Amino acid sequence: IGPSGSGKSTLLRCLTQLERIDRGQIEICGKQMVTMNGEKAIYADNRTLHDIILDVGLVFQNFNLFPHMTVLKNIVEPQVKVLKKEKEEA
Repeated sequence: IGPSGSGKSTLLRCLTQLERIDRGQIEICGKQMVTMNGEKAIYADNRTLHDIILDVGLVFQNFNLFPHMTVLKNIVEPQVKVLKKEKEEA
């Protein structure tokens, strides 16, 4: 998609809100994530952002697992904490 340093990871970090943009627009699947108001980037409401982010996946090249937890617990924990799922559903 592009050479090293061309912004691929930065774009993904912006799409998942690990980084915020200060200008420009982001639209995903017809949903406005960020628009401009003059010189200021305006983010959508939290519900819209949540809906958009659910459709975006990101796999880190370098990642950390909680060493005191099993693999299953490492997978379930963020779904319970971030996505607000019940443990059984996660």
